[in-house]
Amino acid sequence: MGDRLAFSNGLVALALAAVVVFVAFGGHTARLIPLYAVGVFLAFTLSQSGMVVHWRRRRGRGWRRRLAVNAVGATLWWCRWPG
Repeated sequence: MGDRLAFSNGLVALALAAVVVFVAFGGHTARLIPLYAVGVFLAFTLSQSGMVVHWRRRRGRGWRRRLAVNAVGATLWWCRWPG
């Protein structure tokens, strides 16, 4: 057990999920690549969308410009969604 139990448990859960996905797809790289692409696009879209929410709540100096940049980023990532 590590000092940060939640972090250690998260790593174990992530490793188990990776094993399940690997076994479910038979370890075929060609079948796993689309899953990777979805993960990447989803992560970028969610992070940009989260920053839009952050700037709407914070409203510090220059928040409108930053909100606009992150909104454009979220929109562009969403429009580039594979499939």
